[in-house]
Order: sequence, then C-alpha cells, then structure tokens
Amino acid sequence: MNNNQKKDEIGNVSLDKIKEKYISWVVKVNKLKDEIKALSDLQSNPIVNAPTLSIGVFLLKSEVIEFELKQIISTFDSAINSELTKNKYILIRKIRYPGDLDELTLGQTIGLFCEFESKTIPDELKTDLKKLNALRNDFTHHIFNQHKSIDDLKKEACDGIKISDLILNYLNKLNEFLKK
Repeated sequence: MNNNQKKDEIGNVSLDKIKEKYISWVVKVNKLKDEIKALSDLQSNPIVNAPTLSIGVFLLKSEVIEFELKQIISTFDSAINSELTKNKYILIRKIRYPGDLDELTLGQTIGLFCEFESKTIPDELKTDLKKLNALRNDFTHHIFNQHKSIDDLKKEACDGIKISDLILNYLNKLNEFLKK
C-alpha cells in the first residue's frame, strides 16, 4: 500500500470520504428541516399565506415524519440487539437501517414503528400516526377532486399540519431520550 493512501479504507472508499458524505447528508437534512419550519412560519403572514403554502407545508412535514420514523426504527433495532447481546442471547434481530427502509411508504413505515411496544411510545402517538397517514393519503389522492374547493384543501392541510406538529414534537422528545 502506498504511504499516501489511507490505511483506513473500506473497499475502495476511504473513511474520510464516508465521513464527508455523512456530514453533507446531515447538513442537507437539517437545512431542509429549517426551510420547512420557515415555510410553516410564513403561514401566519397574511400577505404571503396562500393555500398552496399550507398544502406544501403539510406534505413536507409528512415526509419529515416518515424520515424520522425510519431513523428511530433503526435505532430501536440497534438497541434491541445491544440488549440481547449484553444478556448473552444467541438470537438477535436484523438491524433495519434507514436505507433498507427507503422503498417503504409512510403507511408501511408507521406499521413497522407501531410494532414496537415501549413505555416511551404512547398509544396516542400510534393513533395520531395512523390518522396522519389516512389524512395524507386521502388528501394527496383527492387533491384535484372537483368536489373540493381551495378553502377545503387549505383546511385539510392545516388539520394535517396540526397533527404533524404534535407528532414531530413527540418524535423530537423521543430522539432526545434515545440519545441519552
């Protein structure tokens, strides 16, 4: 191996490249979350507030929830394996990493999340997640329905934002708990 080459290579990718890609990804995710919050804050501005703003905020927040759930599922899988290994169990579960869950829909992701039984996951959260999924599915599949006015769409989007905010608030608390 050449002295100029990193000795910490995994396959053909150096650890520095892996760290660089990971940091870039984290920056992107945080930037998107900040911009979604900024859009959400604009809703209270009567000059800017348009129905499509509420629609966009609702749909983007639904995507953030899906993303957060996939991260938490992976964390839970890792924690379960850690406990099983620590207690010398010979069976462990396959850890589902967020990338393994990329092809899942929001509803499928919620289903996996709801399989976990924990004192840190209240039934209300599971109920709210299922309600959000039903609302988002109905909303997206009927957005151009001739029987819904733009005011109806805005009201539905605002209802979705309210439930999304409740869920995101709880998921943030859950993430803080998991970091400890």
